[in-house]
Amino acid sequence: MMQSTTDTEVILHLVAQSKRSRFIERYIDALRTIEGAYALVSLTNKKLIGAAIHAGSARSCSANSTAARS
Repeated sequence: MMQSTTDTEVILHLVAQSKRSRFIERYIDALRTIEGAYALVSLTNKKLIGAAIHAGSARSCSANSTAARS
């Protein structure tokens, strides 16, 4: 059950609910459910991920990731 409506917590909740096995696929699943225009950058222990949806664009989503450096 959702406890918050902040963007960050909603996205994390959607990622956690995804049935996909790889994180990047779970991330894309979560972003496909969000409405509106946005640009988002996320950081994991291993990846830096960027994604964007522009107003009026088709409802497709892609995310680019690179290995995070320490």
